[in-house]
Amino acid sequence: MISSENLVLSLSRVRFYSAGDEGAFFHWLNGIKCVLRHEGVGTELQLHVDSGAVDEASLRELIAFFWRYGVPMEQLAVLDRPAYSSWLRNQKAFWFASMFGTASH
Repeated sequence: MISSENLVLSLSRVRFYSAGDEGAFFHWLNGIKCVLRHEGVGTELQLHVDSGAVDEASLRELIAFFWRYGVPMEQLAVLDRPAYSSWLRNQKAFWFASMFGTASH
């Protein structure tokens, strides 16, 4: 079992294109099971994530969520675990360079 740790991920200056877009943002965010809570701090939204509750489905949701809203993805690299490292570190995946940097040759 993976021990739980409360990680804080930062979302700065997320842009919403309509009231519906903002509503969809928070609806999606509140549906990601590993997200404990979120709070605004200045111009930043902080996500409190239970690292022990992160599974493949919630990690995929976080990746899609961060990608959709243009949030820096390198902070998700701390959630890499052996159980899903094989697909997470796929160098052909759309998120790879944003999360881990460019592949070394």
